[in-house]
Amino acid sequence: MADPYGCTADPAFGLTSFGPSTPTQGSVSVYRCPLPSTNLRFLTAFMWEGREASLESQAVDAALIHFQAPTAPTPAQVDQVVAFKSCLYSARVISAEAGPLNVLGAQGRPEPLSAQEFFVGINDPLGAIQPAYRSIRMQ
Repeated sequence: MADPYGCTADPAFGLTSFGPSTPTQGSVSVYRCPLPSTNLRFLTAFMWEGREASLESQAVDAALIHFQAPTAPTPAQVDQVVAFKSCLYSARVISAEAGPLNVLGAQGRPEPLSAQEFFVGINDPLGAIQPAYRSIRMQ
């Protein structure tokens, strides 16, 4: 296995050598955090590498690949899966440092999160995505 960055030989974090004439050996375990299964309405790409562009395509591929369904799910079945996955929300309710996160006007619960507006680019400092034709037409 290639180690282009020298991670295994790093004195602070790498594998240790068994002696001056022995090479560094051992194994490195790497764990990925689980993907979210709630708040999916706020995602724009799905799967680890973003290969699914929508919950609809993920539902179809999951049925065909993982469930090994003989045919693709119907549009109504896909809509049911997407509706279910899109209505699951989770949010912190209490913090060890701050206490309850739903007092004094704070909204630290899943309910306010479920009502949160979302569109692609909502956190972009330049604002929402505006198609060029729309801005020209509005002038």
